[in-house]
Amino acid sequence: MNNGDNFFLNFLILKKYRVLRHLFVLIFLFFAITNYSDGRIRELSDLKLRYYILSFTYIILVIMFYINMYLLIPKFLYNKSYILYLSFLLITVSIGFFTIKIFANTYIDPYRINNGVYIEQSFLEQFYNVSFTMIPFILSSTTLKLFQRWIIDNKKINELENKALKSELKALKNQINPHFLFNMLNNLNVLIKKDPEKASQVTIKLSDFLRHHLYENNKPTVFLQTEIRFINDFLELEKIRRDDFTFEINIKGKIKPTIQIPPNIFTIFVENAVKHSLDTNLPSYIMIDFIIESNNLKFVCINTKSELKKFESKKGLGLKNVKRRLELLYDNRFTLQISDLKATYKIDLKLPL
Repeated sequence: MNNGDNFFLNFLILKKYRVLRHLFVLIFLFFAITNYSDGRIRELSDLKLRYYILSFTYIILVIMFYINMYLLIPKFLYNKSYILYLSFLLITVSIGFFTIKIFANTYIDPYRINNGVYIEQSFLEQFYNVSFTMIPFILSSTTLKLFQRWIIDNKKINELENKALKSELKALKNQINPHFLFNMLNNLNVLIKKDPEKASQVTIKLSDFLRHHLYENNKPTVFLQTEIRFINDFLELEKIRRDDFTFEINIKGKIKPTIQIPPNIFTIFVENAVKHSLDTNLPSYIMIDFIIESNNLKFVCINTKSELKKFESKKGLGLKNVKRRLELLYDNRFTLQISDLKATYKIDLKLPL
């Protein structure tokens, strides 16, 4: 939607344009009534009397226009009371007709009789002529009000969808983080009994981990460098805890300090890699690449896995949630490929920057 469309929509609904909107309506009705088609008025040679009559008709139309806009539509049409709305609309038109008829009989007809141009019209002809003039003006207020309502309702729907999206993202994120924390705390509990010195080092690293979650995780975006540093710290924790475990993090391309991403996009993939690279018989490793390509960020994570068991992380809650987060955040602008091989498991994720 371009700026012109935005201005037009804002002009129709924002309070700051209310005075201008009403001024526009009044001008529209004024020019419309100056082309009033009633032959009795055009027959008047007295211009002063003609403009008095047009002014009176204009006031009646403005009153009916706003009665329809601020009384009939909100009370009946918005509440889907269509029969009542049409009934009261007909009553309003009838009142307007009789008001104009009384005025015409008092001021116009005597003038026309005295000037020999009087042509009697039946009641139905008079009602038809006046109603045919009034109804389009009145219904224009209905069109305007319904269009305003449609715009406002759509904005509310979009706002609710955005709020629901944010709530869902927050809920999914909260599911991921405790899952990650509980695993680390369980590992620390085991390590305290086996190697207190290593447990102390893990505790320090864990405090950095918690600091990251407390101060960075609740932000809508984090710096990519911060996220990479967090992953590195986490893998350092795992290296302290485990024997025969190595990892490597490679950065290919220039990472600008201003690049930001949603927090914890890569955490679950790394956590699953750590969990399923564990093998008591063979050395294990994790290799992670961050590749900057044009306006895209490519994340590649490869880990060894035990040949004695299937790699089941793709069935877990964490991976399912991170996929959902990616769908909500990037729609169809990301690609995720998972390669489950005999000895290794590979995640290939591409995100727009």
